[in-house]
Amino acid sequence: MGTTRWMLVLGLGLVGVGLAPHEVQACGNGVEERLNEIVTNLAKAERDVNQGRPLQAGRTVLATYPNLRELKPARNGPSDRAMRTMALAIVRTEAKLDLKPGFSGATQEQRAGNLVWAQRMLRAFSQRSGRDAAAETAYAEAIALSPARRAEAMRILTRLSRADLLTSPQGYATLSRLYEPVEEPGTPAFLHAARMTLNLGRQRLADDRCRRMAGEAQTICMPLES
Repeated sequence: MGTTRWMLVLGLGLVGVGLAPHEVQACGNGVEERLNEIVTNLAKAERDVNQGRPLQAGRTVLATYPNLRELKPARNGPSDRAMRTMALAIVRTEAKLDLKPGFSGATQEQRAGNLVWAQRMLRAFSQRSGRDAAAETAYAEAIALSPARRAEAMRILTRLSRADLLTSPQGYATLSRLYEPVEEPGTPAFLHAARMTLNLGRQRLADDRCRRMAGEAQTICMPLES
């Protein structure tokens, strides 16, 4: 493929992943440099969101894609990476992330809207990927923040954990939190105590796996009382 044709294809591709047309009209090295910048920024954001720095990740993504909220999932292009990373940043700040443009979180309504967006994005990526463990783990993390969907998140994470397929320390941290004791009105005291003991053991196992996967980023994992 000739250089001119290659640059045209690359330029059209950049438009398709969310760049404004004027950004891809630069000739030659300008387009290639912009693509390199996007890839570098997204790699940094992904490292940050995976190593316990979700706010920094969100800032980097928005600096790279200011119009991110307006984009739709494509087909594994750079904008998909950006949307997935931003969705995880929202989830891993428990929807407390507050970034402009597009992701203000000053009010409860805005935070709820951001969480719905994150859940919708991660659901789309999970459905598209089939039984991809990383996509399922991320989706389960997201829905675990909605009380009505905690049981669904528990089922997904438990299945993945039993198959040794949980792909992130955040997944194990979420599973650990889901095992926290809850009140069970009407349940006999002896049965409630037995369930609490069983869940505490499961919680400690999940927390241990989280800490081993997290390495130096131990703040990812939920501290347990001794």
